[in-house]
Amino acid sequence: MFVRAVLAGLVVLALVACGSGAPAGPSVTPVPGAPYIAADKLAFQPTQLTVPAATAFDLTFENKESLPHNVAITTQDHAGQELFKGDLITGPKTVIYKVPALSPGTYFFHCDVHHEMKGTITSQ
Repeated sequence: MFVRAVLAGLVVLALVACGSGAPAGPSVTPVPGAPYIAADKLAFQPTQLTVPAATAFDLTFENKESLPHNVAITTQDHAGQELFKGDLITGPKTVIYKVPALSPGTYFFHCDVHHEMKGTITSQ
């Protein structure tokens, strides 16, 4: 009888620890017209963005998965100077990244955790 009670307690504890699958913390409402990137099925959508040159901008990032993802912007594909690095977000959750102004040109974005997730940003 004692063993059954302990096992039942462990099952309850495990279910509580796993959570309900709800997002960790509140998501934000996307900024209308702001650049948007979603992480889903270990891929970014879209993989190409156009942003205004020489102007800081809000980037709406939606992580649709329970895996941690972020958006990092660099001057070369997975290399070069890092221009922006967003916090890792465990989803499902939506955040707004505040990205500093980018000079006109082409840049690259990727997830620091999953290197196959990448895309390009054109600043014009």
